[in-house]
Amino acid sequence: MTFLTDQVFDGQAQFPYTESSFTNPSNVYGHSKLLAETFLKNINPTALIIKTSAFFGPWDNDNFITTTLKSIRAGNQVLAAANITVSPTYIPHLVHACLDLMIDDANGVWHLANEGEISWYDWAKTSTMQCGLNVDLVVPEFESNAPAFRPQYSVLISKKLSPMPTLQKAMDQYFDAKNALQLSSVQ
Repeated sequence: MTFLTDQVFDGQAQFPYTESSFTNPSNVYGHSKLLAETFLKNINPTALIIKTSAFFGPWDNDNFITTTLKSIRAGNQVLAAANITVSPTYIPHLVHACLDLMIDDANGVWHLANEGEISWYDWAKTSTMQCGLNVDLVVPEFESNAPAFRPQYSVLISKKLSPMPTLQKAMDQYFDAKNALQLSSVQ
Protein backbone atom coordinates (compact mmCIF):
# COMPACT_ATOMS: atom_id res chain seq x y z
CA MET A 1 0.00 0.00 0.00
CA THR A 2 1.13 3.52 -0.74
CA PHE A 3 -0.30 6.99 -0.30
CA LEU A 4 -0.48 9.58 -3.03
CA THR A 5 -1.91 13.05 -3.32
CA ASP A 6 -4.63 15.20 -4.84
CA GLN A 7 -1.77 17.12 -6.45
CA VAL A 8 -1.83 14.73 -9.43
CA PHE A 9 -4.84 16.68 -10.75
CA ASP A 10 -4.65 20.10 -12.42
CA GLY A 11 -7.53 21.68 -10.50
CA GLN A 12 -9.51 22.65 -13.61
CA ALA A 13 -12.50 20.44 -12.77
CA GLN A 14 -15.67 21.88 -11.27
CA PHE A 15 -16.63 18.58 -9.67
CA PRO A 16 -14.80 16.14 -7.37
CA TYR A 17 -12.11 13.93 -8.86
CA THR A 18 -12.88 10.20 -8.82
CA GLU A 19 -10.55 7.23 -9.14
CA SER A 20 -11.06 7.25 -12.92
CA SER A 21 -10.45 10.99 -13.40
CA PHE A 22 -7.71 12.04 -15.80
CA THR A 23 -4.50 13.02 -14.05
CA ASN A 24 -2.64 16.11 -15.19
CA PRO A 25 -0.32 17.47 -12.48
CA SER A 26 0.47 21.17 -12.56
CA ASN A 27 3.49 21.14 -10.25
CA VAL A 28 6.70 19.17 -9.74
CA TYR A 29 5.40 17.49 -6.60
CA GLY A 30 2.31 16.23 -8.46
CA HIS A 31 4.46 15.00 -11.36
CA SER A 32 6.73 13.08 -8.97
CA LYS A 33 3.71 11.45 -7.29
CA LEU A 34 2.20 10.49 -10.65
CA LEU A 35 5.53 8.95 -11.69
CA ALA A 36 5.54 6.98 -8.43
CA GLU A 37 1.99 5.77 -9.11
CA THR A 38 2.88 4.70 -12.67
CA PHE A 39 6.04 2.94 -11.47
CA LEU A 40 4.17 1.13 -8.71
CA LYS A 41 1.40 -0.01 -11.06
CA ASN A 42 4.05 -1.37 -13.46
CA ILE A 43 5.96 -3.36 -10.86
CA ASN A 44 2.93 -4.45 -8.86
CA PRO A 45 -0.41 -4.30 -10.72
CA THR A 46 -2.24 -5.43 -7.57
CA ALA A 47 -0.88 -2.64 -5.36
CA LEU A 48 -3.24 -0.65 -3.17
CA ILE A 49 -2.87 3.06 -3.95
CA ILE A 50 -4.62 5.60 -1.72
CA LYS A 51 -5.05 9.19 -2.91
CA THR A 52 -5.87 11.60 -0.12
CA SER A 53 -5.54 15.24 0.82
CA ALA A 54 -5.01 17.80 3.62
CA PHE A 55 -4.42 15.48 6.58
CA PHE A 56 -5.35 16.53 10.08
CA GLY A 57 -5.36 14.68 13.36
CA PRO A 58 -5.26 15.48 17.06
CA TRP A 59 -1.74 14.13 17.61
CA ASP A 60 -0.16 16.04 14.72
CA ASN A 61 0.99 19.48 15.79
CA ASP A 62 1.98 20.55 12.27
CA ASN A 63 -1.31 20.18 10.41
CA PHE A 64 -3.19 23.18 9.02
CA ILE A 65 -5.86 23.35 11.72
CA THR A 66 -3.46 23.01 14.65
CA THR A 67 -1.02 25.60 13.30
CA THR A 68 -3.86 27.97 12.41
CA LEU A 69 -5.37 27.81 15.88
CA LYS A 70 -1.95 28.17 17.53
CA SER A 71 -1.35 31.38 15.55
CA ILE A 72 -4.82 32.73 16.31
CA ARG A 73 -4.41 32.01 20.05
CA ALA A 74 -1.13 33.95 19.93
CA GLY A 75 -3.01 36.92 18.43
CA ASN A 76 -1.45 36.56 14.99
CA GLN A 77 -3.24 36.90 11.67
CA VAL A 78 -3.48 33.81 9.52
CA LEU A 79 -3.49 34.15 5.74
CA ALA A 80 -5.43 31.32 4.12
CA ALA A 81 -6.08 30.66 0.46
CA ALA A 82 -9.68 31.51 -0.37
CA ASN A 83 -9.37 30.31 -3.95
CA ILE A 84 -8.08 26.78 -3.28
CA THR A 85 -10.67 24.14 -2.45
CA VAL A 86 -9.75 20.76 -0.97
CA SER A 87 -11.33 17.75 0.70
CA PRO A 88 -9.58 17.42 4.08
CA THR A 89 -8.90 14.02 5.57
CA TYR A 90 -9.13 13.21 9.28
CA ILE A 91 -6.33 10.73 9.96
CA PRO A 92 -8.32 8.32 12.21
CA HIS A 93 -11.00 8.02 9.49
CA LEU A 94 -8.29 7.45 6.88
CA VAL A 95 -6.67 4.72 8.98
CA HIS A 96 -9.99 2.91 9.47
CA ALA A 97 -10.81 3.05 5.75
CA CYS A 98 -7.33 1.78 4.85
CA LEU A 99 -7.60 -1.10 7.30
CA ASP A 100 -10.97 -2.06 5.82
CA LEU A 101 -9.48 -2.04 2.32
CA MET A 102 -6.51 -4.14 3.44
CA ILE A 103 -8.80 -6.66 5.19
CA ASP A 104 -10.82 -6.89 1.97
CA ASP A 105 -7.56 -7.41 0.02
CA ALA A 106 -8.42 -4.41 -2.18
CA ASN A 107 -6.10 -3.17 -4.88
CA GLY A 108 -5.94 -0.38 -7.41
CA VAL A 109 -6.48 3.33 -6.84
CA TRP A 110 -8.86 4.54 -4.13
CA HIS A 111 -9.74 8.10 -3.14
CA LEU A 112 -10.07 8.54 0.62
CA ALA A 113 -11.05 11.92 2.06
CA ASN A 114 -13.83 13.10 4.31
CA GLU A 115 -17.06 13.90 2.54
CA GLY A 116 -17.28 17.56 1.67
CA GLU A 117 -15.16 20.33 0.26
CA ILE A 118 -13.88 23.59 1.66
CA SER A 119 -11.41 26.35 0.86
CA TRP A 120 -8.38 26.71 3.11
CA TYR A 121 -9.78 30.10 4.18
CA ASP A 122 -13.22 28.74 5.09
CA TRP A 123 -11.61 25.82 6.89
CA ALA A 124 -9.51 28.21 8.98
CA LYS A 125 -12.56 30.38 9.72
CA THR A 126 -14.78 27.43 10.62
CA SER A 127 -12.14 25.98 12.94
CA THR A 128 -11.53 29.34 14.56
CA MET A 129 -15.26 29.85 15.13
CA GLN A 130 -15.65 26.32 16.49
CA CYS A 131 -13.04 27.20 19.15
CA GLY A 132 -14.64 30.54 19.95
CA LEU A 133 -11.56 32.46 18.83
CA ASN A 134 -11.26 35.76 16.94
CA VAL A 135 -12.37 35.02 13.38
CA ASP A 136 -11.22 38.48 12.27
CA LEU A 137 -7.64 37.20 12.49
CA VAL A 138 -8.29 34.84 9.57
CA VAL A 139 -7.55 36.78 6.40
CA PRO A 140 -8.32 35.53 2.90
CA GLU A 141 -5.60 35.51 0.29
CA PHE A 142 -6.02 34.75 -3.36
CA GLU A 143 -2.43 33.99 -4.18
CA SER A 144 -1.15 31.06 -2.19
CA ASN A 145 2.21 31.67 -0.58
CA ALA A 146 2.90 27.94 -0.71
CA PRO A 147 6.31 27.13 -2.19
CA ALA A 148 4.69 25.42 -5.18
CA PHE A 149 1.60 26.09 -7.25
CA ARG A 150 -1.42 24.18 -5.93
CA PRO A 151 -4.45 23.20 -7.99
CA GLN A 152 -7.38 25.51 -7.25
CA TYR A 153 -9.82 22.62 -6.97
CA SER A 154 -8.57 19.21 -5.86
CA VAL A 155 -11.57 17.68 -4.12
CA LEU A 156 -11.51 13.89 -4.01
CA ILE A 157 -14.45 11.51 -3.92
CA SER A 158 -14.62 7.75 -4.24
CA LYS A 159 -16.88 5.98 -6.68
CA LYS A 160 -15.66 2.64 -5.31
CA LEU A 161 -16.33 3.08 -1.58
CA SER A 162 -19.11 4.49 0.59
CA PRO A 163 -18.35 8.06 1.62
CA MET A 164 -16.17 8.60 4.64
CA PRO A 165 -17.79 10.64 7.45
CA THR A 166 -18.53 14.28 6.69
CA LEU A 167 -15.91 16.94 7.20
CA GLN A 168 -18.03 18.45 10.00
CA LYS A 169 -18.12 15.12 11.84
CA ALA A 170 -14.36 14.79 11.36
CA MET A 171 -13.79 18.26 12.77
CA ASP A 172 -16.06 17.55 15.75
CA GLN A 173 -14.10 14.37 16.48
CA TYR A 174 -10.80 16.23 16.03
CA PHE A 175 -11.78 18.88 18.60
CA ASP A 176 -13.13 16.24 21.02
CA ALA A 177 -9.86 14.29 20.79
CA LYS A 178 -7.75 17.46 21.05
CA ASN A 179 -9.65 18.48 24.19
CA ALA A 180 -9.24 15.00 25.68
CA LEU A 181 -5.49 15.11 24.99
CA GLN A 182 -5.19 18.49 26.66
CA LEU A 183 -7.13 17.31 29.71
CA SER A 184 -5.02 14.17 30.04
CA SER A 185 -1.79 16.20 29.86
CA VAL A 186 -3.00 18.39 32.76
CA GLN A 187 -3.68 15.43 35.07
